[in-house]
Amino acid sequence: MAGTSAEEMRVYSQLVKTVSSPALLIGYGSALIRAGRYNDAIERLREYVKLDASNASAVGLLAMAQRRAGQRPAAIATLKGGLAKVETGTRTDLILELAQTYEEMGRNEEAIAQYEQAFEHFTGKDALTPANTPLFGEVVNRLAVVFRRLGNQSKLQTLLARTRRLIDEHNPLIELITIEGLREDGKRLVLEGRTTLEEVPGSREVSETELSPGAFPITVMR
Repeated sequence: MAGTSAEEMRVYSQLVKTVSSPALLIGYGSALIRAGRYNDAIERLREYVKLDASNASAVGLLAMAQRRAGQRPAAIATLKGGLAKVETGTRTDLILELAQTYEEMGRNEEAIAQYEQAFEHFTGKDALTPANTPLFGEVVNRLAVVFRRLGNQSKLQTLLARTRRLIDEHNPLIELITIEGLREDGKRLVLEGRTTLEEVPGSREVSETELSPGAFPITVMR
């Protein structure tokens, strides 16, 4: 089993039969997901979420299992239902997961709306802390990826400018996003170049001829 052991699964399956514990059920659901048993995880976690839809961990895991099982519309419904009931302090992770689900479905504008909502969570006074900085970085990075994919340079630059004002001067987030953007631009140019070569008649033959050993005659000095 990927990411978990048969012994772990055996122990969990025995314990959940005799012990009623939210933490235990969530742990079992997580183990089922790691084992690739998404439908089993959905069944277990759905039962618990029906009883306590305010548990952000259970809601997030259920949505994760649904996404991995290819049930993205169901995951969106789960996340929206959870966001209506979980405590404010636990909403950001679910908002991020909802945005990622929209993105996976190609619903970019809806993804952007959720990412931007998550971003605003960090803009208040002292809202950004060492503990939540990695999550903030993930939100900014995903927003940058979507803006770049859509070719929206204006929004991308606005995002980076706002981010720069929020983070510590020693935080390399902006530089890392810029480097990633240059890397993606390089990949795109390479792919465009290959496409152009394939579209030009005889380009492949010319390229191969130019690179063949006979294309570079060697003069022997006597």
